[in-house]
Amino acid sequence: MSYVSAEQVGSRPQPPVAVVTPKSAFVKPVAAPAERRPLIVLGIASSEAALAIERRLQGLGCACRVAHTYDRLEALMAEGAECGAILDTHLCGKPTLAMRHCYPRLMQTTPVLYRVPDEEESFEEVLAAVRAGAYDVMFGLSGLHKLDGLVSEATFSRRPAEPPAQGLGDRGSSATEPADSRASISHARGLEAAHEHAEKELAKLLIGDSPAMDCIRRRIVEVAETNASVMICGESGTGKELVAQAIHQFSRVSAGPFVPVNMAAIPQGLAESLLFGHAKGSFTSAAKDQTGYCQSADGGTLFMDEISEMEVAIQPKLLRFLQTGVVQPIGAPRPTAVATRIITATNRDPGELVRSGQLREDLFYRLHVVPISIPPLRERPGDIRQLAAVFLDRYAAEHRRPARGFTEEALAALERLPLPGNVRQLENLVEQIVIFTRGALVTVSDIPTAFSGGPGAVRTGAQPTGPQRRGDAATPDAGPAAPTLKRFQQQERAAILEALQQSRGHVVDAAELLGLSQATVYRKIKEYQIPRERRRRKPKPR
Repeated sequence: MSYVSAEQVGSRPQPPVAVVTPKSAFVKPVAAPAERRPLIVLGIASSEAALAIERRLQGLGCACRVAHTYDRLEALMAEGAECGAILDTHLCGKPTLAMRHCYPRLMQTTPVLYRVPDEEESFEEVLAAVRAGAYDVMFGLSGLHKLDGLVSEATFSRRPAEPPAQGLGDRGSSATEPADSRASISHARGLEAAHEHAEKELAKLLIGDSPAMDCIRRRIVEVAETNASVMICGESGTGKELVAQAIHQFSRVSAGPFVPVNMAAIPQGLAESLLFGHAKGSFTSAAKDQTGYCQSADGGTLFMDEISEMEVAIQPKLLRFLQTGVVQPIGAPRPTAVATRIITATNRDPGELVRSGQLREDLFYRLHVVPISIPPLRERPGDIRQLAAVFLDRYAAEHRRPARGFTEEALAALERLPLPGNVRQLENLVEQIVIFTRGALVTVSDIPTAFSGGPGAVRTGAQPTGPQRRGDAATPDAGPAAPTLKRFQQQERAAILEALQQSRGHVVDAAELLGLSQATVYRKIKEYQIPRERRRRKPKPR
């Protein structure tokens, strides 16, 4: 309620004039005498940031007291005169969130807005502030508009309690309901800010500005806070393990272990022993107790890559583990309870795996609680430029090479490459380019043809690349299925064939050239009926 003084209207005193506004609008408080102005304590290390915030608060009719050190902030908090507080998450290397234990009024009756000074702040600490009941979170000076709401909340929290009007419909209402409602709103607001911060951090790990990558980052932030099983689907080289690591990093078990397991690399018959462990003497070669992957990931995350390659015989035991959270090592007298989150990944259609009998339907439903699909690079070519720039900077520094950027023609050529190996292949390609480029700028001539699907695939004109022109056929060695392949499959087949020719038929070297796993190359060779003449492998120079 605002008041108009007698001097403003004449010598005769006037009654107070109430200003009525909608509840959703915020009315800037009229500047009042210092003793009546709400006091906001600022615990901010940066003098420039503190000055900008203080000016904003003074314009809102608040008094401010500033502390640039942790000890000074403690002294101000000990006085207990504040209506609200704006605190850096750290002062002098100490977390200000810990003050709530010494001063319980913080975030209970005194609203606290936490400020993240820079983008390097830990997401876990931001989320901890939100869970503790922070009014809101701001980043740097980009959230000054949030001060308006803090002042309104601080003024409301200092208002003396009034008995609620008891109408016919209010007999069951409680005086604590408004406070609970405000706490719920504050928590939701803070959680939204924490999610915003997490997505900014994820943008450094999962590179790309395409709508698909934005959607993936939002999905990761949402699912990371839960214990739900996640299945990541995408072609080889799209970054499925990177997504799994991001989910773990932003989860509540981020301090626990992250255990990656490639199911395609587990020898036949050893899956049960490796996943669940075994006791000494349980079989002939069991010379000692062996802890399985499920138990090794206790308190953390188990990432099972290429889940489509898992033996059908072991699937019922994995299903029981998901249902009970109990591990029964082979030959062990008693089971062991563990708290392990399961994330799986596959480069194949999970629905087709179920229909073909390679994946049990009941296990599929347990693993496929939250699906995350990563599109291949050909469906988001706009991300290639950003990825290539990041990889170039990384490997130029690692290998001490002069490359500092790409010409526009080179970037356009990269966008036209088929890249069946997706991000992994692009990364290997850029590393190779960086190693052999002697100039500061990468040109089209620096791009090796092995990655482009054959000679002539990279052109600087407006014409499409070689494999994409109408009428282009597959290589002469194409099998009977080649004429029916789709255009992308033709490009993929040509790239694999070119890599095999350069590697003299050795899949290990071809997979390294393509940026694919050996299992994927073997599967593609069989799928595309690619003839392979194996020659003696050249020894690598020492």
